[in-house]
Amino acid sequence: MIRKIIALFLIFVAAIIGVSAFLWAISNAEFTWTKSKSEESIQSVIVITLQVDNPVMFINGKEQYIDANERSTVPLIQNGRALIPIRAVVEAMGGTVGWDAVAKTVVLTHGNDIIKLTIGSDTAYINETAQTLDTAPIIIKDVTMLPIRFVAESFGFKVDWDAASSKITIIGSSFQQAA
Repeated sequence: MIRKIIALFLIFVAAIIGVSAFLWAISNAEFTWTKSKSEESIQSVIVITLQVDNPVMFINGKEQYIDANERSTVPLIQNGRALIPIRAVVEAMGGTVGWDAVAKTVVLTHGNDIIKLTIGSDTAYINETAQTLDTAPIIIKDVTMLPIRFVAESFGFKVDWDAASSKITIIGSSFQQAA
């Protein structure tokens, strides 16, 4: 009889804990509705992990190639700065990537922010304000490589560098169009 009472008590406690966890999850939901340029969008937390000389990246723990078409595309270090193939990362952030082949300029957007970087130039523009880069964007094997810390932090993301493992972790909020 005592075993049954203890079992019922444990089930009751587990149910209370489960309901509390559920209510906490709802109150601290990962998704929030925002308005951007008169359109509804979903804002969610995103974690992107890359490693120098590794063609694979992780987006919220899900593995994918940085460039599905060119699996040898990898982040690298130049002048002490991590340069990465930018398209997959910016798109994972919820942004867009544009390319002006004549001017050799990349146009990145995230929310209301716009970054313009020109290949070989140490000047970048964030919302039309000039900024000096530590290292200029380059092209390797037809892939545009940009300084990730500058791009990510300009879009409000946090960037962590683990020198021991050569890993880059980017954490922030992505924007996705509501369905």
